[in-house]
Amino acid sequence: MSTSQLLDVWLRGPVPGIPPPLMPVAHTLLQVQEEPDRLFMYARGESLTGQQIAAVMGPLFRGAEHAQRHAGQLATTVRIVRGLRLVG
Repeated sequence: MSTSQLLDVWLRGPVPGIPPPLMPVAHTLLQVQEEPDRLFMYARGESLTGQQIAAVMGPLFRGAEHAQRHAGQLATTVRIVRGLRLVG
């Protein structure tokens, strides 16, 4: 596995031939294509290397950020609904 492949796809830079507005989609599809390799590694009971552990930090950060964003959306929705009940 090359050093560039240890990075999440979006950290490797633009995908040649893909227009900038579609770049996030291309990065996501390429990342999903690589994920089964990691899953099969876990199924075989193999451990992550130090470099692979570093590559796991990206998805963990994105997951935490995603959960935080949804918590904020929920809190905002609750405030709006409560406000509507007070007004209506």
